[in-house]
Amino acid sequence: MADCNPTAANRKWQLGSETTDKNGSWRYEVTSYESMAGDWLFGMNMNHGRVSVKPEDPPRRYSIHSAFDTESFRGLFMIENVSSMMMERSTRDGKEGVLVSEVVTMNCPLLFSQLCYAETDANRKDFIKNVKYYYDV
Repeated sequence: MADCNPTAANRKWQLGSETTDKNGSWRYEVTSYESMAGDWLFGMNMNHGRVSVKPEDPPRRYSIHSAFDTESFRGLFMIENVSSMMMERSTRDGKEGVLVSEVVTMNCPLLFSQLCYAETDANRKDFIKNVKYYYDV
């Protein structure tokens, strides 16, 4: 999954604890470092996350829930990011693919909210582009 996040600095991810239960749900903790627009000014983000990947109807549909605490703006702010994503194989107009829906919430400081939303939007677009590339969908 680290390859799907193009802003992760040198793809630097540190995997913490990891478990898989008998139903195939995969849970892990990760710390990652990523650049952002204006990182020369704002510095690198350090993210501490907890991720759960659950097979809803395998191999057709999976849900991914993640919660990240992000140290941003050179450690001045701790931003909480929560995401709920559903990935489902589907056919549209005769073409097979994957339908992805996601809801993201964050507590970015009001002063930086436009930057936070722009970063999130850009990151998600790149993430989806890389999912298509790496998983051939």
